[in-house]
This record gives sequence, structure tokens and C-alpha cells, in this order.
Amino acid sequence: MKISREFKTGIIVIGGIFLFVLGFSFLKSNPIFDQSKTFYAVYSHIGGLQAGTQVTINGFSVGKVKEIIFLDTSGKLIVAFSVSTDFKFSRNSKAQLYDTGIIGGEVIQIIPRFDEAAQAVSGDTLPKDVRPGLTELVQQKLTPLQD
Repeated sequence: MKISREFKTGIIVIGGIFLFVLGFSFLKSNPIFDQSKTFYAVYSHIGGLQAGTQVTINGFSVGKVKEIIFLDTSGKLIVAFSVSTDFKFSRNSKAQLYDTGIIGGEVIQIIPRFDEAAQAVSGDTLPKDVRPGLTELVQQKLTPLQD
């Protein structure tokens, strides 16, 4: 059985396109066969949080921030983040935004709750929480001294 030259060329071109798409998604850190869950949280101020920042549960990195968009003209921001673990937590779990230090940036930490509420599924909006960072705490202490 003889395979024509055009058929061989077509297979090579299709394989090249497939490898290009796989390589491009790898470089963007967006795997094609991703089975992570996407959650949302609405914040009024994110303090420098960026897409690609890690998401943690109990200090263990379980995902990343996918995108940040404006909710409406009020200026509130919707943060979409993925969790790539099978760890189960309820819809009442909080998405806490906290500062990692003076030089670090903002990180989202999921504070899991194991109450009687339904389990969180992909697409849920988790309640938000903002923990003040080191610079905010120092500023709160120094403001009375300046006055």
C-alpha cells in the first residue's frame, strides 16, 4: 500500500499545528486537559493582585488567579481563580486576600469550612475576606503617633 505525498504532508501539517497549540498553552500555563474548578470572589480593592498569582489552602498552593475584571461601574472587581485539587470544602468557605510581606504581593487563601452547607462546585462565588497586610498594620499604629 502506497501513501501519497499529499497525505503525508497533510499529516505533518496537522501534527505541527497540534504541537504548536500544545506548546503555546504550555507557555501560557493553561493546560489543555485541565480539570480544575473555577471559583469567583468579588472585592472592592485587590491591592496589586495579578493574574497568575497563586491560590493556597492552608499554605499549600492549589491553583492560580485566572483573570480579574470589573463587575460594573461601581468599581468592584471579580477575581476568577482555579483550584486544581480534589479537596472538598463548602460554599461558605472564604476567599481571603492577604499580603505576603513587604516585598511580596497579594495572594488568595481559601479558608475551608466544613459545615452543613453544600459543597463548592465550579462556578460558585465564595464569600470574600480581606486580611490587613504588614504595611497597613504598621500604618495604623503610626498614625496616632504622628498626630
